[in-house]
Amino acid sequence: MLACPLPTLSRRHRAWIALYSLDAGHQNLAEVLRQNNVTEHDLWQYFDSWFNLRRA
Repeated sequence: MLACPLPTLSRRHRAWIALYSLDAGHQNLAEVLRQNNVTEHDLWQYFDSWFNLRRA
């Protein structure tokens, strides 16, 4: 029986995860970016939508 592959998260969702990690106090930006396969530009691009999620 073949295992089903896990769905890949979108860049937006990976950026949100990175932003939550940084907000939680993970201070090593380079490591957070690497772990989530995003760039600083991605964080800025999705910051407003992430911020709106936090306020909801």
